[in-house]
Amino acid sequence: RVLVLSGIVTLLTSAGSIDGAEGDLLLASSRQQPVKVTVKANSDFAFDLYRQLAQENSDGNLFFSPYSISQMLAMTAEGARGQTAKEIGNVLRLPAACNRIGDDAQLMPWKTSLIHSGYSTLNKRLNSAQTNPDYDAIRSQIKRLEKEHIALDKRVAAHYAILGEWTGPRVKLDKKELDEVRRRRGEVYTEMTDLEASISPYEVRVANAIWGEETYPFNQTYVNMIEKHYKTSRIFPVDFRNNFAATRQRINDWCAKQTNNRIKDILPQLPQEQARTLRIALTNAIYFRADWDTKFNVGRTKVRDFTLANGGKVKTSIMHGPKFSVRYAAFNADGSFFPTPTLVTHGQSTGLYPNADGFAIAEVPYRGNELSMLVIVPNHHSGLSAIEENLNAANLSRWIQQLKQRRADIYLPKFKYEATYSLKQTLTSMGMKQAFNVSADFSGLSDSATEPVYLGMFRHKAFVEVNETSTEAAAATASGGLFGGPPKIPFIPEFRADHPFLY
Repeated sequence: RVLVLSGIVTLLTSAGSIDGAEGDLLLASSRQQPVKVTVKANSDFAFDLYRQLAQENSDGNLFFSPYSISQMLAMTAEGARGQTAKEIGNVLRLPAACNRIGDDAQLMPWKTSLIHSGYSTLNKRLNSAQTNPDYDAIRSQIKRLEKEHIALDKRVAAHYAILGEWTGPRVKLDKKELDEVRRRRGEVYTEMTDLEASISPYEVRVANAIWGEETYPFNQTYVNMIEKHYKTSRIFPVDFRNNFAATRQRINDWCAKQTNNRIKDILPQLPQEQARTLRIALTNAIYFRADWDTKFNVGRTKVRDFTLANGGKVKTSIMHGPKFSVRYAAFNADGSFFPTPTLVTHGQSTGLYPNADGFAIAEVPYRGNELSMLVIVPNHHSGLSAIEENLNAANLSRWIQQLKQRRADIYLPKFKYEATYSLKQTLTSMGMKQAFNVSADFSGLSDSATEPVYLGMFRHKAFVEVNETSTEAAAATASGGLFGGPPKIPFIPEFRADHPFLY
């Protein structure tokens, strides 16, 4: 239901140490070269980071925002010079188009303005639908109606428990009561959809802010560049030296506000001797909320088995959407396309799915059909690691191009997950070594020779919730006559995310 991500970068003086053409389908225009460069780099960085984090978190869930993290690194790279800058750019997967040529290329190896321009355009696009001040009040009203609609759905489901749509006790309604519940449910749905149509179909907010020690002499060129592209207004002067507690509260309050109170305490509590060495903190926050285009019926959500990678089973609430209109495709183990039939004979059981080493992809749309959740599910419960080995921007783009609109029988867990990552070791392992060392060169931040800084902390927090109504297409129906032989019927593939999957 809610996807919230935020990140923080801090730069410290040497006195202290803290250990703490793929996306073009969605966002890029062929005429916007900075956007294409940024999307390509962000996609490549995303899969590099995914592999590293998956290796470091092999036994647990994984959820993060590469867009938030790469944006923070791009702002950091603007102040870096020499080898420090080169390593950050390499980790960011900046392409040859960003290479600087000339006498100053060794000191400033990247044309960072190109990637900054891309982020600026993308942020503007994502934030463009969030400008009406009346939206918050309308969304609150929609949320109230959603709760009422779910409650009415549950009453109808409880009445028809005999049909298998309800796992709780049956609550029989007389005809007058049932008619009234149905009437009110229709009214609520109409009112809710009318309100939804009057606002943007989704909420996306991307915000950036820079917090600088008030006594530190920042380079105005750096400040101007970051303000121009990331809309930070300015560097907010704060007192890290003498009043870290109040400064920390101010930064954390900003982050909580930008993420609808989902991300708190992005800047952790630090001993005063460490806090005094902070000179600059860069923060990025992303908030996302969208309704499914077709909502899951709450009465079909049941506690079912979820099979773990090792074959063990746990119970979890799994939503069910029969005959959902999604974009779907199945693939063999090597990533080649598997031709899922549209028509089958009655009782046919072969040729419907790839073998156990294959996998399937479903793109489940959110309301408005601009954004979607892409879900990749291996056929076998232990098959996710094999998909991860082939997961890169080029393969994902190739798979997405094979997706076709059709009906599918969707099973998707209902879940909530929160995560916190300290990315210092992660980014170091990816090749960003010097930035975290006292020998780092961030001289683009300041002309001060007495207080050089280095990267002391890179924290990332993320929150996601997926339920029946939120975190949704045009209908497509396959029909045909008789072609000889046994009669054909439409085939609706089953897509079960009831074992480890990627989204």
